[in-house]
Amino acid sequence: MNAETKMPASATVRDGVARLIHAGWQVRLNPILQGLRAVQLSTVYRAADTQWYAAVLTLRFNAPSNLVIAPARYDPKHPFDHAISWEDSMPVEEALDKAWALTMTPDTADLADATHPAHERPL
Repeated sequence: MNAETKMPASATVRDGVARLIHAGWQVRLNPILQGLRAVQLSTVYRAADTQWYAAVLTLRFNAPSNLVIAPARYDPKHPFDHAISWEDSMPVEEALDKAWALTMTPDTADLADATHPAHERPL
């Protein structure tokens, strides 16, 4: 069994992660996920309702990937209390597409301003 047979999504994940990093997403270091052959990325963006959101994308090679979106706020009294707005598990290609959709806006479709970590993006 060759590497492509064992890890059918590896090229897709590598290309998708590179594209998201170029667009301002940040890799979240997590040794547990490395052992599971997964990578986690995150970004902060402003939706059309002017609310700031945090998105965390966990891509897995041979299992469903996960995208979580929550309002970007922090309460020191309740640091682990997150009001998750949306969460779903999906195939890696679909997860990459949804993450990319969060990155794109009509005026930044060519990634001219994609290096700015928090430019406005539609939800």
